[in-house]
Amino acid sequence: MRGKFAELDGHDAYELLGITSGASPEEIKRAHITLVRKHHPDQFQDARAKAEGAERTRLINAARDVLLNHRASYDVRNEAPEEVSEEEADDPWATAAAGRPGSAPPPPRRPPPPPHRRMPPPPVYGMDPTWPPTVRSPRQASIVGRIGIVLAIVWVCTAVVIGASKVVSFVSGPSPKAAVPARFAGTWTGTVKDLPRRKGDDGWYAELTLHRGKQNGEVRYLHGRCAGIAVPLSVSGETLVIDTVFPDEQSGCDVGDIHITARGEGKAAITLHSSGEKTASGLLDRA
Repeated sequence: MRGKFAELDGHDAYELLGITSGASPEEIKRAHITLVRKHHPDQFQDARAKAEGAERTRLINAARDVLLNHRASYDVRNEAPEEVSEEEADDPWATAAAGRPGSAPPPPRRPPPPPHRRMPPPPVYGMDPTWPPTVRSPRQASIVGRIGIVLAIVWVCTAVVIGASKVVSFVSGPSPKAAVPARFAGTWTGTVKDLPRRKGDDGWYAELTLHRGKQNGEVRYLHGRCAGIAVPLSVSGETLVIDTVFPDEQSGCDVGDIHITARGEGKAAITLHSSGEKTASGLLDRA
């Protein structure tokens, strides 16, 4: 793919994820997390296989980012006709009539005469009306310099404040809307499998850390390759509903809200819900 989609190395983003051009964002995220689990270099022992897995994972991540963040412009660029390079432009002699292989090329054109060079006007001797040049006083130069320094400081401080606000916004996350009961507090780990079940699907690792009371926790998928914030939303009976928030560069890791239900001592069932549908489920153990 040309231009700003060069990170795809000429591959089609939809083909890399194994989805159609009409796939929804939820389908893109599910396909991404399934393929990353399959091709990640940690899955291989051989050095060559690890390198191939790393490259494949990079392409899969690039395809996800393009389709989630720049899908409209990518589709337009994908449908645009290829540009014709100068080397591929039609050769006017290639269309010469058949049966005239010996036709001689047209005689060369006579080069145009060189342009007439005009002589510069003779110098005018005398006092230049702009002399002497304007010289700033030390006081004026000092004022201008101080203004430039102040403007530079203001610009740098503004950039730092904007960047810091984004970092603080993600680190703190949205405000929790429910208090975490004591029975859910702690760290839970286990394996989650996509729904519907597919043959050969070994599932993927999930880790959830919750804190008692009205405060956010942490969520990790794929052994930390996806790391985000767990925001308690509501409690209904034995089930706690949690929203997940990931940084922009891990937007594909958000595969839905978490529903965690207590199942006896040290056990809890987990289900993931996206757009009102159950997309994955598993069983967690208290660490």
